[in-house]
Amino acid sequence: VQLFDVNRMRRFASCPSVYNNNDTARKGGLVHRYSDFHELTSLHVNADDSRFLVSGYARDVALYDLATGIQLATLANCHSQHINVLKFSHSNPF
Repeated sequence: VQLFDVNRMRRFASCPSVYNNNDTARKGGLVHRYSDFHELTSLHVNADDSRFLVSGYARDVALYDLATGIQLATLANCHSQHINVLKFSHSNPF
């Protein structure tokens, strides 16, 4: 799973010679590269853009911190079959 900043991607696309050639990923707007999640099918960001959940053909769910890239929790075998889609609530209760 990778997070890109589309504003950086646009700046690089419009003016690639300005950027240093030593960091191709950053030039393209890469912000974080998160740990792999086996056969990913769903990714959803919470209401305040601080966390995201991922699920897939595994029966696990993982929770990540969006800003730091740290995997905060894994809910192992939390479902009897694969998890096609998962979502946060559309509002923040705090």
